[in-house]
Amino acid sequence: MDILEEIIQHKYKEVEALKSMHPVKLLEKSIYFEGPTVSLNEDRG
Repeated sequence: MDILEEIIQHKYKEVEALKSMHPVKLLEKSIYFEGPTVSLNEDRG
């Protein structure tokens, strides 16, 4: 396994650990979930 594959495997494990710590249902209950969405496509000038 080359170094890139090792990094990818490590990142997959990190993401899974973070997902288990912060489930989607918990994020949906956040005070910021229903807040306005800022579009990055709109002209800001």
